[in-house]
Amino acid sequence: MSIESEELDFVSAIMEGYRLPWFFSGGWAIDLALGRLTRRHDDVDICVFRENVKEFIEFFTEWNIQVENRAEDTNGSLMPFKHCFPIQGMTDYQ
Repeated sequence: MSIESEELDFVSAIMEGYRLPWFFSGGWAIDLALGRLTRRHDDVDICVFRENVKEFIEFFTEWNIQVENRAEDTNGSLMPFKHCFPIQGMTDYQ
């Protein structure tokens, strides 16, 4: 059995231009491994290898990607992805 999902199709279409390895993760990865939908999903998680994060960020340079800041003093505010963490050799993103 295969899973039909507009969300997965949408993400797959976006990621077509990303030429390094990536994969679905989280709940969708489990459903894809099982070959069936086990629950409703509110998001689509994807992963890339740590050594490819710089290229991943550059691939989405025109996007306004925000992530939740889980620091206690920020109440879960959003911040730009490229400022979330220092990555060795990525001074232009810090």
